[in-house]
Amino acid sequence: MRGWFLLVALMLVAAVVALVLGISRTRDEVPEQLSKCIVDLDAAVVLGPDLLGPLRSDLTAQDGPRLVEKFDIGGNAARLYSGTGYRLLVMEGRNGEPLDDTTPRQAFEDATRFSVVAIERDPVRDALAACARISG
Repeated sequence: MRGWFLLVALMLVAAVVALVLGISRTRDEVPEQLSKCIVDLDAAVVLGPDLLGPLRSDLTAQDGPRLVEKFDIGGNAARLYSGTGYRLLVMEGRNGEPLDDTTPRQAFEDATRFSVVAIERDPVRDALAACARISG
């Protein structure tokens, strides 16, 4: 009888582990696909504050970057912002970091809080919006 309980317990643990791995891998594919599109269209995926220089002056201004569009990318919320000479795309964090009015500042302070932070300078081609639509 003890063997059956052990077997059932192991099967339950294996099912939970498989479910968690399946969900986490599915969510990780979305940022990878989005990031590839962004790079392919000559925008930049932000890994640190060095690429977010244009955002600094807008954050000190009263109005800051303005929200242009909201996206649902593979079940992940994303927002596209427009600033002076750039567009900024932010996709919610891996730990469910919510997107709100402070998102551009949060991305500037620590881009690693979010699954994807990308910037497009002189956004004539609108690459970030195109990638968000393709990936969504």
